Amino acid sequence: MELNGIVKLMEQHPLVKEAACWVNSQSKSLHIQGLQASGKNMFFGALKLLIPSGMLLVCEDAETAAYAYNDLHRALPEQPIALLPSSYKKSPKAGDTDLAAEILRTDALNMMSARENFLVITSPEGIVERVATHTTFSQRKISLTVGQSADNEMLLEKLNEYGFEQVDFVYEPGQFSQRGSIIDIFSF
Repeated sequence: MELNGIVKLMEQHPLVKEAACWVNSQSKSLHIQGLQASGKNMFFGALKLLIPSGMLLVCEDAETAAYAYNDLHRALPEQPIALLPSSYKKSPKAGDTDLAAEILRTDALNMMSARENFLVITSPEGIVERVATHTTFSQRKISLTVGQSADNEMLLEKLNEYGFEQVDFVYEPGQFSQRGSIIDIFSF
């Protein structure tokens, strides 16, 4: 049986329906016990089908969150699902960021701000990481359109101010390069 079929079966279970009613009518937090491994993920997938609003699933750790994302992404391909990992490879104190995780975080945050119906899966490390407010982000955004002329000096100054790294060849988010009047930017 496909994962999607398992989720559809669980969606009909009386306890899943009861949990959906409880979430919709009372507190927005729910603690479930007794399910193991992918069973938890299929339960939350079935719950998501019954709850037409945003859901945040906080797993025990980053590895569990990654497994849950994989299960649910395969079981519910038509649902908007994203992973919100920590952007650090080891810890915020070490300071080494994981650029792939930054892209995943950006996708998840964009999904939460653009949609009312979503499922974002994260871990304690992913949820406690600070995020710029919408106002701050809007104030620090640089918007360029095709064919628009830009002041290169001002643009380079802003990129440096916003923490972009100048490199010879752009290949990761947060980098830019300048060759004459051409500026290549890999946005976050």
